[in-house]
Amino acid sequence: MVSRATKFRSTELGKVKRVIDVYANVGTAPDGREFTAEGLIGAMEEAGIEHAIISSISGGLSSQQEANREAAKARNRYPSRFACLVWVNPGEGKAALDNAKECINTESFVGLKFHPFLNRFHFNDKSVYPFMKLAGDLGVPVLVHTAHDEFSLPVRALDMARRFPEVPIIMGHAGLSEGPHHGAFNLQTMIMAAMSRNLYVDTSWVDPWALRRGLGILSSKRILFGTDAPLGGARHYDQALETIDRMELKLPVLEDILWNSAVGLFKPEF
Repeated sequence: MVSRATKFRSTELGKVKRVIDVYANVGTAPDGREFTAEGLIGAMEEAGIEHAIISSISGGLSSQQEANREAAKARNRYPSRFACLVWVNPGEGKAALDNAKECINTESFVGLKFHPFLNRFHFNDKSVYPFMKLAGDLGVPVLVHTAHDEFSLPVRALDMARRFPEVPIIMGHAGLSEGPHHGAFNLQTMIMAAMSRNLYVDTSWVDPWALRRGLGILSSKRILFGTDAPLGGARHYDQALETIDRMELKLPVLEDILWNSAVGLFKPEF
């Protein structure tokens, strides 16, 4: 594995002992690209990333059960590197809830993952409530893709956070959007996260300007390093780490974002 201490030897990032990516993918993307466990491990090795929390993006195309079986297989091949999130499609009803219960009771899975855009549901729809109750009953966090489409709006996550205050909810991408106002939307989402103690954000696709300013609003203990790897191609991890490095954060803040926050929430066993 490439050492971050070598790649970032002159910066605080080079002093961080361990890094975990909370938003990584295996499986088949909607555009047909295949993301294998071996490919992800290779990218992690190149970038000096020790661990990743994965889900199968195949859940946007196939059944929930098939997607979670694929994620579990990847974890079984690399148990010291991966933990899994249960891909949840509320549209599959009771079968989805039964599958989520079955998965979360195994050592491979450490939380639930929702992608409202790919599965075409509003995150704060009543069909999601049983899954949120399950997360609360079992004491596991929820990661949800948030973006500025009608299904994934960050305000829907805020609504759910208030309805289920016992469930930690990570707003993946901190309100992804396209165009010149992307950073402003990210910052707005971080402000929203500060309004409910059980809301968190990850750093995947987040504008560094917004992230730097958001740290004045939201504690580093509620920000998790996520990348959406390997969707961005061969240099996905390098670019994600370079973005963090350019922010010139102090070591304790970096340690929270890159390790402590995620491990405290997910409690993975590697």
